[in-house]
Amino acid sequence: RTAMVNENRTQFRMDKNGALVGRNNFQDNYHDITTSEQTILAAGFDREMSNGWTMSGYLHFGETDRVSYLDNILRVDRWFMAMDAVEVYSDRRDLNDDAGSGNPDGLPDLVADADRGTGDIICNVNRYNPTEAQLAAAVAGITVPSPTGPVPIASPVGLDGSIENCVPLNIFGWGNVSEEAQRYVVSDKWADTDVEQTFAEFLVSGEVFDDWYAGPISMTIGTSYREEEMSQTEMPREISVLGPPKNADGSAASNGINLGIRGIPPGFTGGSPNLHQFSTFSTFGGSFDVTEVFGELLVPLYRDTGSSRGVNLSVASRRSAYSRAGDLDTWKFGIDAQLTESFRLRTTVSNDAREATFIEQFDLNGGGGSINDPAFNNNRFDITVSSGGNPDLKPEEADTVVFGFVYQPQGAPGVSFSADYYEIDLSQTIGSLGTQRIVDDCRIDNVPQACALIDFDPVTNIITRVSNVLVNIDDARVRGADYELTFRTQPNLFGSLNENLSVRFLAGYLAENSTTPLGGQPFDLAGATSLPKLTTTTTFNYDIGQWSAYLQHRWVDETKRNARWVEGIDVDDNTIDSINYVNLGLTYTSAGASGTDWEVFANIINAFEEEPPVIAEGVGRSIPGSTGLNQHRTIALGRRYVVGVRFDF
Repeated sequence: RTAMVNENRTQFRMDKNGALVGRNNFQDNYHDITTSEQTILAAGFDREMSNGWTMSGYLHFGETDRVSYLDNILRVDRWFMAMDAVEVYSDRRDLNDDAGSGNPDGLPDLVADADRGTGDIICNVNRYNPTEAQLAAAVAGITVPSPTGPVPIASPVGLDGSIENCVPLNIFGWGNVSEEAQRYVVSDKWADTDVEQTFAEFLVSGEVFDDWYAGPISMTIGTSYREEEMSQTEMPREISVLGPPKNADGSAASNGINLGIRGIPPGFTGGSPNLHQFSTFSTFGGSFDVTEVFGELLVPLYRDTGSSRGVNLSVASRRSAYSRAGDLDTWKFGIDAQLTESFRLRTTVSNDAREATFIEQFDLNGGGGSINDPAFNNNRFDITVSSGGNPDLKPEEADTVVFGFVYQPQGAPGVSFSADYYEIDLSQTIGSLGTQRIVDDCRIDNVPQACALIDFDPVTNIITRVSNVLVNIDDARVRGADYELTFRTQPNLFGSLNENLSVRFLAGYLAENSTTPLGGQPFDLAGATSLPKLTTTTTFNYDIGQWSAYLQHRWVDETKRNARWVEGIDVDDNTIDSINYVNLGLTYTSAGASGTDWEVFANIINAFEEEPPVIAEGVGRSIPGSTGLNQHRTIALGRRYVVGVRFDF
């Protein structure tokens, strides 16, 4: 204080992040605990009928009760009220106003400069001791974000004794937090989650034509039913219904009412609807069911009785009736052709689907946000943003094509080479457009689907809420190829011991990994950051007696730092260097006479200390070396040794 007086300063900014263990600090006793209790009931049967067909049925019921408990988590409202500590006279005199002159104002006087150190330190809000009616008046007409839109709140701070029990908090120095303050600024919160699933399935399978010229035609048909229900409730309810915390400092934002609640920054007053810091459990629930009918047919098209040559066709189809998404048909065709003793072709064409998860359908959250509105000269407006679940989501659909071959030359025993090409085209993928994108699509392009996600003030036409919920928006495409070359042999370098040698080479090529936003252009990420176009892994294994050794080499192709950057315009060098590294291992295994097996192993990771490439990141308050290495995180920093023993009893 003396330094501030000498420099004529009335305020200063203080940043404090973290503290050393061993001294009292607030939130020292924070714990994150999750407990689960699961009940499963299952029954089934299998029966083989006289005609060679089999029939089976299965019934399953499962229930999971989970409690996610956050113990002693920081309360933002209590935190700032506790930090706003003032000194008053011990006799709680009220002779003047806060300026030290004038008439009594109904509040205990702050001590004069000459009397500092003689009074009592209390929370500023305790000078006012507002009633619940006064607290409600300070936020009357003020709404906060919620999943369903702006809603009123009953108080700017918690009504669980947060004002009458306020304890001053000393944040200066190290370990100056009293135990009373430490207990006051935290409270517990938890979420009770219940998940139930019922599943039933009935199958019949057998041979349809056992005298078919190329072999018997077999078929499987069946039906299934699945019902899922989930609910989650944030507790305690008297706290979860409040927030974000608000100031009641006499400003217009608090209806001109001053209750001594001040200093809570906009990052919290306009943040998520929660009195706790950085922790919002959602209260949500929902259910859905799906009934499916499916069948699969395996048809041998050709069979050479004198060799292994043959061609098989597999056909499968499934109709799914979703209670929320409607009916959906999926299918698959596959060909497996052993053309010669050495060469086999395989291909699959399918139409697949993925239904939305519980979280994607039902976990709707509300929070604050801001937009630039083109209808008002791109002026900035603070609004309510709903994000998360959408019960009207349709299943994602994918068209997949895979074809390849396996070649095992007769003249080279132990050698095998395979190659597979794949292409996946996704439609109706689940994602969110983004708040500003929704506003621009509506205001500029008059997209009806975007305007349907916006609430407008009926008088001013100002946007009040945007529903940035998950929708079926994007298309995506992935293309590439996988290769595998293996060689296995049993050398005879040491005649008295069993020996095995194997070499395996794997390579993956990513030709495309693109997404196409609704109404936008494809954006390909293949070859950027975590998606290198080419990767290889080569492994050598040699076993002799009870000893085993391996050598593994991995290589990751160079990638782009940012797929949108253009070298010479956005950045001088947009390349992340390629990387290759080697791992070594040695194992000794022993089988005990009593049935106890044990082994001793030693591994060296990154044996030649290959360093990962340097990836430029933004400068900030982060731990050195914590930048995103993405795909290159597979390499350890420096050489690492691992030695251990395993026992099997």
